[in-house]
Amino acid sequence: MRGRLWKSLALAALLALGLAAPAPAQWHVSAQTTVTGLGHPESVAWDPRDQTLYLSNFGPPLKPGQKDHRGYISRLDQGGRVLEPRRLPAEGSLHKPKGLWLQGRRLWTADIDALWVFDLDSRQGRRLELPGAVFLNDPVVAGGRLYVSDTQAHRVYQVEPADFLAT
Repeated sequence: MRGRLWKSLALAALLALGLAAPAPAQWHVSAQTTVTGLGHPESVAWDPRDQTLYLSNFGPPLKPGQKDHRGYISRLDQGGRVLEPRRLPAEGSLHKPKGLWLQGRRLWTADIDALWVFDLDSRQGRRLELPGAVFLNDPVVAGGRLYVSDTQAHRVYQVEPADFLAT
């Protein structure tokens, strides 16, 4: 109850100051693309160097916590055309890759109880299991550190160094 009250007060203050986002009726979708054959896409990251998108995918069953080795990361063009349906990992598979973070030539993803970092050029990857992790969700890199949320464990983990591919 208390949390909702604060959110309501904050939204009211933003609306009063004219800082809130425009009403949904004013938003405009410039294009809609349906990409088929990818199972259950979850998150997307933009690669400015290649002007492409990376898309994390659960694979066929929508069971975000199931360790089934059916997940993967696809590469798409800006229009949504699939360039590489299974770009990462180069060998093997992920379980249910969730959030993505792309910086330089590295791509990070959260995969239930582990983190992955990939080199986009060589496709080499490395898995880092986080003890106590239950449902890792969304990674971000800042100041050489990797932060990732854990929805079910009510935590945010910090991993240093963020680029653990070579360590």
